[in-house]
Amino acid sequence: MEHQITDTNAPAIYADPEGRLFIQGQFFDFNSKYKDSYPETHFTCGIRAGDGYAAAGMAADGHPVLFRSVLGNEWTETPLISGEEDGYKKAEGTIIAIDYDSASRRLFLISDHNELIIIPNCRKCIRIIEL
Repeated sequence: MEHQITDTNAPAIYADPEGRLFIQGQFFDFNSKYKDSYPETHFTCGIRAGDGYAAAGMAADGHPVLFRSVLGNEWTETPLISGEEDGYKKAEGTIIAIDYDSASRRLFLISDHNELIIIPNCRKCIRIIEL
């Protein structure tokens, strides 16, 4: 069944309360398309990020995930792991908010585990800050 939202004020990308992803008002069946590549994902938020899209959520195995796409039809995961002085740190909890700063080209994610995750254009430069 195809889901479509006809509200012209709807954002370019968003997640509905059931964790489904919508792009330009069209349901994008991420879990069916990527069932052999990524764990099932319950999406919590999405945003237009520069020329592309970003969508965050919770994987079925309980870890937070972030996916990015240029056109909204092919997605790749951005690992939510930062290199720290004493090793690596993985993000925890559910991503509850996402924002994008076009001047610095950085994504900002907030988790319900009181973490701010800063994702610059450099995927190796991710920072996770406890709030």
